[in-house]
Amino acid sequence: MISSYRRLGVFCAAAAFCLAILAGQSAHATLLWYDGFSLDTEGGDYTPTTTTTTIDNNVDPPVETTVVNDLLGGQTGGAGTFLTGPWVQGDDAWVRTNSLHRTTKQGGVGQITPSVGGSVGDDPSVEDSCCNTSRNGVSMDTPWGGFTDPNGVYYMSFLANFGTGPTLHHRVIEWWNGAPDDGNKTLEFGISEFSGIGGGQQLALKVKDADSGNFTEVALPHHTAWTEIEGVTQFAMLKFDMTTSGQDVVSLYLNPVGDEGDNTPDAQIAVDKYLMTSLGTFSAFIFGPGEAPMFDELRVADTWADAQNNTVAHYWVPEPSSLALIGLVGAGLFARRRSA
Repeated sequence: MISSYRRLGVFCAAAAFCLAILAGQSAHATLLWYDGFSLDTEGGDYTPTTTTTTIDNNVDPPVETTVVNDLLGGQTGGAGTFLTGPWVQGDDAWVRTNSLHRTTKQGGVGQITPSVGGSVGDDPSVEDSCCNTSRNGVSMDTPWGGFTDPNGVYYMSFLANFGTGPTLHHRVIEWWNGAPDDGNKTLEFGISEFSGIGGGQQLALKVKDADSGNFTEVALPHHTAWTEIEGVTQFAMLKFDMTTSGQDVVSLYLNPVGDEGDNTPDAQIAVDKYLMTSLGTFSAFIFGPGEAPMFDELRVADTWADAQNNTVAHYWVPEPSSLALIGLVGAGLFARRRSA
């Protein structure tokens, strides 16, 4: 016979499961935009990259021709009211069939909602060779500029993998006030040996003040060197505190866990006026061997909870001295427990 306590436990567990499902559904009900780069082969929006190779044996020597489709530019996807129209191609960017995933150290899922569909990166057929180049953008439905300056708080989150070396060069998420072009950049997040962001050594956030035309850059302080982020998928949350009566504040949180109040920005920049008309994925210019960066799971919301999709704290490795201290503390606790 099942005890009344066990019945109660089963009932509570089932109720908690149902509440979790409902909470998950409500969390996505208020997103201003979501794009997981879902694939048309799975009933989604995007045509993924496919490679077709043909060989012409009528010539000597035979000529091999490789055609790769499909570019992100010209395609339209995602759902919501924040963005509009197709992606505009600056340099080649491709829809990849594999999603990015934030994982635990044990290899488990480190996201509140698992990734779906594909992702955006460079042509997979040229990785580990030369060269990887990509830049693309999509327009905001109501641009932040001119007579449409916003007055409110917005959260934008995404998964980003900065790829691998040995060639680093330019791996930056760029957003613009205008078309996707160097002269229109208004926000940069990444690392570059070309533009110098992060000193070409670590992740940094760079924001433009539209009034002065000047940029302010802040390096992310904790374990964001290239050697520590290379090949590791990161979750980034950007907060835009926009006002028409004071300074606009842009904050970046790298791999935050929990509520907003549980986290401190890794970088924060205040400007007199921040303008933006289009968002991009990665702008990558890598002229040497290495894997290109990838971008996935874009969310835009007016609350932290709706944009939050990470459960794994920013990865770091304790120094040997720290490990020794942890060991001593553990030994002390064990000794106290034994003596008790």
